[in-house]
Amino acid sequence: MVNEKGFLDKIESFVSLLKDLFVKRAKVLIVSHNDADGITSAGILSFLLHKMKVSFNSRILKELNPREIDNLASENYDFYLIADFGASLTPHLDEKIKNYFIIDHHEIPESEREHLKVLNPWQFDIDGSTQISSAGLCYYAAKNLDFNGKFLSILALVGALGDRQDQGKDRSLLGLNEVIIKDAQDSLYLQTKKDLLLYGSETKPLYKLLASLENPYMPELFGREDKCIAVLNSYGLNLKDALNWRTLSDLGYEEKKKIFEIIVYHSRFDQKNLENLVGQRYLLNYEEPHSPLKDAREFATLLNACGRLQRASLGLSLTLGDRKILKRAEELLAEYRKKLAYYTNTILNQERFIERRRNFSLVKGDVFLDENFTGALASILLNYTKFRGEVIVARALTNGEFKISARSDKEDVNLGKALQKASTLLGEMGGGHKRAGGARIRANKIEEFLKILEDELEH
Repeated sequence: MVNEKGFLDKIESFVSLLKDLFVKRAKVLIVSHNDADGITSAGILSFLLHKMKVSFNSRILKELNPREIDNLASENYDFYLIADFGASLTPHLDEKIKNYFIIDHHEIPESEREHLKVLNPWQFDIDGSTQISSAGLCYYAAKNLDFNGKFLSILALVGALGDRQDQGKDRSLLGLNEVIIKDAQDSLYLQTKKDLLLYGSETKPLYKLLASLENPYMPELFGREDKCIAVLNSYGLNLKDALNWRTLSDLGYEEKKKIFEIIVYHSRFDQKNLENLVGQRYLLNYEEPHSPLKDAREFATLLNACGRLQRASLGLSLTLGDRKILKRAEELLAEYRKKLAYYTNTILNQERFIERRRNFSLVKGDVFLDENFTGALASILLNYTKFRGEVIVARALTNGEFKISARSDKEDVNLGKALQKASTLLGEMGGGHKRAGGARIRANKIEEFLKILEDELEH
């Protein structure tokens, strides 16, 4: 049963801690994950500490592990705020750092449910995989401070969408995220509408949008802008107005129905995935029309690209309102999508990369695949009919270690728990959410890990 009072009391304790940092003139380091939820969490915390006149720096990391904790402990900070990771690492943090606080939404071991230095929804029987993200937790703290921070609700929603928490009807956000939506709407920062959910709706001319779609993938149209123009013309769609190429956001209802018909005809998606192409869009009122930040999902994608290409500082600057660097961030996104399309097409077209194992399909990216793309690749493959209803496990090899990312849409599978158990049994690190998780496994233990994972996914 959800312990709402306990949750709100813990938020109050976190707010008191933030105020205490000001009183003590503490020098603080924000340490956060390099995905959209982690970057928006760091953005919210950075804004709060700046407003409170607390001295701080922010650092975005790919992952937090004992080695990184040792490095952090050697630095000259009075306090560490750790966001969007840290689950199961409290013993090492207690030993090495001591003055820290974790804000995380990943499922935690039973031993951390009462930990005073951890703020996590699972402590209060709130599902952190669908109900609230780390950025949402940071936003709840902002609500409880004296100044008006409701505009930060937008960042909380971007973080939630980046972590694929849109699991409600029509791809809507659920639980505590709904409270955040109401705050954003009441403050006129957000509007929602049911619409086609296609990447580039605000920014790309229609023919470029179709030619660049990876999800859904249309083999006859992908990368073929000339073919896309011909198809759009055959459906009687006007591609330009008086001055500009039209985007999906410029179209009326009947025109959008034609776009949907084109996708149905040319894609390899099954019926369930096609239904997921229509749902709730979350549009940010203060962003310019046709901006890549107008749609909260696209904002999240941009932040993920910055993080995965080791330019998380650009993403953090965007969350703090800097729009001068938007063009550079868009260039990074184009580079990211180009690489992801290359990896996706190569792996789909060469059977040697896919191994069908008991209870999951293994993508053997090994030295071919950049480890920063394992999660995104697994998510894309899960949407293909040939992998429908399966668990996808993608791996990449770097410096003698395999980076593992797993994705599933099966209701009876908890990937986070399976990965955590399989990795812990071997003295490695892993975990995550019910439908998404990861691990890092030394190369000499990879086969043993995969066999244990097969057994765990059997249960």
